[in-house]
Amino acid sequence: MTEDSAAHSPYGRPPPSRLSAKDRKRSIILVLVGLAIAAVIFLVILPEVIDYEQVWETIKSLSTAQIVILIIAGLIYYIPEGWLYALVVPGMSLWQGIKAWVASTGIGTTIPAADLVARFGMYRSWGNSIDASMRGIFLSGAFDWVVKFSLPVIAVVLLAAFGVEGLDFLVLIAVIAGILLVACLGVLIGLVRSERFTRWLAGRIEGVGEWVADKVKRDPVSGLAQRVVMFRDDSVGIARPKGLLAFLASALGKLWQYVML
Repeated sequence: MTEDSAAHSPYGRPPPSRLSAKDRKRSIILVLVGLAIAAVIFLVILPEVIDYEQVWETIKSLSTAQIVILIIAGLIYYIPEGWLYALVVPGMSLWQGIKAWVASTGIGTTIPAADLVARFGMYRSWGNSIDASMRGIFLSGAFDWVVKFSLPVIAVVLLAAFGVEGLDFLVLIAVIAGILLVACLGVLIGLVRSERFTRWLAGRIEGVGEWVADKVKRDPVSGLAQRVVMFRDDSVGIARPKGLLAFLASALGKLWQYVML
């Protein structure tokens, strides 16, 4: 039994618990690390590739109305992205989802995969359990990637339908995206519709885990396959009632980004 299965909620799980002193300390460390990363980005890395003076001159050339429009458009962009995060973590507010997206995206653009660590730390700092935090990260990623792989295919089909020529390179991108989309959907549909498939996949994951544990001279994690099955059941319980909204939130974020560009 996981730490989530002790009480009942709309998803069969307890409400977020109070933070321990250890979790609060971890959250403070994450904030300090984030500030240090931001300082390195803006004071060390960006000056090597961006001329701040030129950026400032460009900003000064904009009218007040243009600056206001850009700021409003940027703030609107936060809403669907944060909404996606909030939808897949029971009890999370839109404001928390926006904060998680802004912080993790800022870190992830510089350090690969660090955004996942940052989000996990933020979710835990708000009192979410380990399982709920991991489910939120998994589900938002699943919805996000399906949308990302779908949009290039849809875009190329629409361009071709309107008679646009010279799409050779774009068609290649769309084909690659389509293959990845089919693979992702195949796995996700298999997980949702078949417990047998889930147990088979969990067994493969457990096998890999045992191999890695053996290589690093660690004891294997027992019951991993059963944990994956429980993780799947909990994820489906959240995704089914909110799946369409999650897809909509992710799609709106990507399309609004296109409008801004």
